[in-house]
Amino acid sequence: MSASNVIKCGHDVNNQPVDLSGITVTTTVLSGNTGVDINFSPALPNYARYRVRLNSVTDADCNAISSNNERIFTSLTGDASGDRRVNVTDIGGVRSLEGKGPPLDPNDPDGTGTQQVRSDADSDDDVDTSDTALVTSKAGNDARFITDPTCP
Repeated sequence: MSASNVIKCGHDVNNQPVDLSGITVTTTVLSGNTGVDINFSPALPNYARYRVRLNSVTDADCNAISSNNERIFTSLTGDASGDRRVNVTDIGGVRSLEGKGPPLDPNDPDGTGTQQVRSDADSDDDVDTSDTALVTSKAGNDARFITDPTCP
């Protein structure tokens, strides 16, 4: 599995193709050959919808992977709730988690781990007033209408 097996494409807020030509892909096969960690550098642009597909990849037994080989997701800073928009729900949710971390723990026993990670809008490994301010500044961004991209 290498970067050449990763097909990526995206649509911006205007449903136009995102230019991803300057994005470098790195891949790491996880322990036990049960998954792949895919990283993009620099990060994929914000406020867009992406499709990432693995192409010409085989499993540990050399069988071609032809299903469950792609993900569609939205990059939207401030969308702590995951509903593809930034609104008062996100602002209140982030504010309620201020003081969490560092470090953030996605497996936090109080059940808020994933929410903590999503609420760390500035990616500094804690949820604080700067995250609330950043999310507040993004209020009104709505990616629900961005169509799913189709990769070549």
